[in-house]
Amino acid sequence: MQLRYVYSELGQGLRRNLSMHIAVILTLFVSLTLVGFGVLLNQEAGKISDRWGSQLTVTVYMCSQHDGNPACTGEVTDAQKQAIQKVVNATSQVSGTAWQKT
Repeated sequence: MQLRYVYSELGQGLRRNLSMHIAVILTLFVSLTLVGFGVLLNQEAGKISDRWGSQLTVTVYMCSQHDGNPACTGEVTDAQKQAIQKVVNATSQVSGTAWQKT
């Protein structure tokens, strides 16, 4: 087989199906771009979860004696504080508690 014949047929086939080749190349480009973006997004989500996941806090606002909130009927009692502390300590995602009075 002559190499000149093979190359001429190859060039002729590429010219006849140019739109199909362009469509295949564009489809591959778009799909690989989306896959790459998905992998990058997944890695960044993992990094964010590792960094900020251990620094999440739970804040509980309780009524005080001089609270101006109309929903508060009075100062929170020690029994209510202990009940809240028991619920927080029973949660498996909580590693420690630091009670601060503000």
